[in-house]
Amino acid sequence: KPEKILQKLLKSKGIKFEKHKSIFGRPDLFIEPKTCIFVDGDYWHGNSKPYRKPKSSKIHPGYKSDQILRRDIAAHDMWARDRKITRELKKEGYKVLRFWHSEIEYEEEKCLKEILKAVK
Repeated sequence: KPEKILQKLLKSKGIKFEKHKSIFGRPDLFIEPKTCIFVDGDYWHGNSKPYRKPKSSKIHPGYKSDQILRRDIAAHDMWARDRKITRELKKEGYKVLRFWHSEIEYEEEKCLKEILKAVK
């Protein structure tokens, strides 16, 4: 759902994007020439910041770095993975934006402003 919200916002501004571009990290949305957007689920990526429950989710825990998110992945492992993806893409000259699911649902205008600033 949060990806669909961003897609709708970008379309409303006439911004063309590609979904799940086949580059390192496979960004959820990609805007030419080099802007990668990731939508990190509060649950699946272990959002440790206080956040409001996503409208489309029944899950609302806070996370500790040793807490298991799924199978054998702890929150700190997911954070390290996400940092590595961001770091590698930036080394290759990409702009990388990451938004939490709840952030998109409750602060969509703020997210849109950040994207518009990045693609100018």
